[in-house]
Amino acid sequence: MQTSKKFTAITAITAVALLAGVGDAKAFEQSAPSNTISAPFEAPDITDENVYSLSFSGDKESGSLEELMAAASLVDSDIKTVVYEGDGGVGQLVLIEGDTSTTVLERADELFASAKTDTPPLTGGLVVASHPLPAEVATDTSTFSISQDSTDPSAARQAPAAAALPAPDGPRYVNWDGYKAIKGWPGYNSVNEWEGFYPFSYRGEGFNLNRCVQLVNGTCQRTTPRANLVQSIVWTGGSHVAYWPDEPNWGFEFGASVYNYAACGVAGFWLNPAYAEWATNVPVAAQPYQDTNRLFDDCSSMSHEMGIRYPHQLIAGAEYVYSLSTERNPSRSSSVFSAAFQAVHNDCLPGTIRERLTDCMGLSGDSYAFPYGDQSETVVNSSRNLTLPGCTRMYSGWARPLRFANGGAMEVPTPMTAPFGSPSASSWDTCFSNDW
Repeated sequence: MQTSKKFTAITAITAVALLAGVGDAKAFEQSAPSNTISAPFEAPDITDENVYSLSFSGDKESGSLEELMAAASLVDSDIKTVVYEGDGGVGQLVLIEGDTSTTVLERADELFASAKTDTPPLTGGLVVASHPLPAEVATDTSTFSISQDSTDPSAARQAPAAAALPAPDGPRYVNWDGYKAIKGWPGYNSVNEWEGFYPFSYRGEGFNLNRCVQLVNGTCQRTTPRANLVQSIVWTGGSHVAYWPDEPNWGFEFGASVYNYAACGVAGFWLNPAYAEWATNVPVAAQPYQDTNRLFDDCSSMSHEMGIRYPHQLIAGAEYVYSLSTERNPSRSSSVFSAAFQAVHNDCLPGTIRERLTDCMGLSGDSYAFPYGDQSETVVNSSRNLTLPGCTRMYSGWARPLRFANGGAMEVPTPMTAPFGSPSASSWDTCFSNDW
């Protein structure tokens, strides 16, 4: 987990009057050189001075890939990624050669299905310009304002709903040893008893897939191996999001880190940052963000985490998923991993755009004391030498994580009833994983 971060800048393009009607949309479509992507792309580095955030605004809050491509072409830029966001979640998809609106939507549906949500509207993307763009660009069909402004005026917070809280000092772990005796599950260990404001359960599933990276007339011509990690959390079992302390000043980050001790990163990791796509079912009001600032990861580790700026926007009992897909490292078939939760200080200005949250959440490092309990919790310890790909489950209070065989299934306590219910309150949890 990161304990401090360095602030970096991103320039934002806001479409001020983009495609107000059908006629305008056709004009944009005609101005685009093509409706398919003509070159293979990788996710851009948002710290590059020629990378811009392009988004619909005003009366038009979402649109199509063709509309984004046309808008980008007017400012001599290439679309690299598309961004989806809404009440159902947030995510980013990297474009590939030959992509069209249809193929992009198919891959977006697959990505968001792994995050257990429907695909939200396409709201923008990241573009790379051939040169720094001027402060204002005007054309016959649209106007763009281009500035260093880091705020998103549409990112208004909603007040959290009132919650019926469980007793914070209630018996959270009374049945663990009973579960162990009856089902052979891990017993209770007070060392692993997490604070009540952290999630109660953690799930991690790593697996490999082949992904198309070149389309010709809708037919895949070339694939590349992908490493995929799906992680999820639930606040239940005596934990509650409403316990989250001092929300305006403290946000939440969770996720895995992978390790390579043998060569200190020379051979890399099974899960790498290149060509990364991600999705979550955390609603946009909670301001989820992909934590890509790894300046303080040492050479033997690489973190893959998601942050939530406003945890009070979440619902206790719901499963929140962070699904990540990256280019697989052919030199590393697996990696030892750990997982953790962490509270991070909110050093971001009001309305900071999502792409910049990774560089200002936790910016202050140790400058602010966390007086509410443990600022971080070890969920899966790297010393256990558990590896990805594979599946792991861990509940607060368990003596150890449960490990799944690739493609297997295991009977586990139902999170919504554990540890209060009968040991028979369980279900079969399947693991989608492979190690080829």
